[in-house]
Amino acid sequence: MKLPFRLFIMALVLVMTIVACVPASAPAAEEAAPSAEAAAAASTGEKIQVRFWYGLGGELGEVIEEMIKQYNASQDAIEVTGVFQQSYNGVQEKFQAALVSGDVPEIVQIEIHGTPKFASAGALTELQPFIDADPDLNFEDLIPAGMLNQTWDGKLYAMPINRSTPVLYLNKQMFEAAGVEPPTTWQEFRAVAKTFTTGEGDAKVYGFLATPSWWYFESMVWSNGGEIMNEELTQLTFAEPGAAPLQIWADMIYQDGTARVFTGDQSFAQRNQAFAEGKGAMTFDSTAGLRGILAAIDGKFEIQTVFVPHMEGFNTAVPTGGAAAGIPAAVSDEKKQAAWEFIKWWISTEQNAYWSQETGYWPVRYSSVEKLRTEKYYEKNPAFETTIKQLEFAKAAPSTPYWPVISKAIGTAIEDVLVNNTPAIDALKKAEADAQAEIE
Repeated sequence: MKLPFRLFIMALVLVMTIVACVPASAPAAEEAAPSAEAAAAASTGEKIQVRFWYGLGGELGEVIEEMIKQYNASQDAIEVTGVFQQSYNGVQEKFQAALVSGDVPEIVQIEIHGTPKFASAGALTELQPFIDADPDLNFEDLIPAGMLNQTWDGKLYAMPINRSTPVLYLNKQMFEAAGVEPPTTWQEFRAVAKTFTTGEGDAKVYGFLATPSWWYFESMVWSNGGEIMNEELTQLTFAEPGAAPLQIWADMIYQDGTARVFTGDQSFAQRNQAFAEGKGAMTFDSTAGLRGILAAIDGKFEIQTVFVPHMEGFNTAVPTGGAAAGIPAAVSDEKKQAAWEFIKWWISTEQNAYWSQETGYWPVRYSSVEKLRTEKYYEKNPAFETTIKQLEFAKAAPSTPYWPVISKAIGTAIEDVLVNNTPAIDALKKAEADAQAEIE
């Protein structure tokens, strides 16, 4: 079931109206305090059942299921069941439908840009009461970049469980053989790609293998001195600053012939295969994609990761991605507390280090980073540390419930530029106007 955003808001208004009419014995989520009695489930002999909806499949999904298994074996009070919902979008669509039907999970993995959408509609539980009542959490140990885009109206509604940044992937052997340094600006990026572009037809090697993404585009705008929206979150402003770096990508494809773009449902898999076969010197991906790319390469060459480039005269600026765990407002107090216990366990020092090591997502705790450094993990796997160093330059995306509208418009514009060779400024101005009209 897929609801347009306006119908989703209307449905939630209806749900919130029904909730408001429930007797006082079922308090609204904003008034619910964490239940200190939830852990007493062990004394009754019955485990509290918690469903965790997540959208990561493949090897990442296998790690999630392994962690759920570890948690269930670690205690006797709570039983967590993982439910794979195909993708981040799949989770959000199923959650929207569940909000209407009333059968919501106890924990939902929300792609970070989606948190304001659900929080603003009253669908999520505010988490500060749980933090205040839990001295074991050690909130100060959480890396601030991991908390970006988890608040709405000054209140926290989700906790980071898998966080990432984009990074630039390099074929280290190609760079060393050519004696070329990794690019730091988009202008250098375009020039460096020419060095590695050789051959023709199926045998051609490209300097850059591209996959369109609105997520990378956030960095393009910021690293050219711009913003996605104004400070009041009323006006979109991404077209002008985003046009120049996006046009560099297009010129590499259509003028220089140094870049190849992959599109469609299999674009990332096809790109990974081409990169693994040595048909490209550079590509972009989430740090969470590192395990998958390494698996595709299978030891044929070494990967190096570096910061995302910026425009000359400006500084590095990167978005954070991944997802956070939210607790639906309609869940009972007892199950909210049980859900909180699982989330807290997931982001504990030991478990978070394990998760990062197995997936490539960066640890959300300073103590987890320190643990991995002490164990020489980054010394042996330097490609996994780049994203942590890059967090110094992390920025929050606009905290707006209309992000689905904005990102869809940007994604359409990027494909128009890279596939149809439409001038970047024209495509982005159209996207800006279309999304602004939707917002208004």
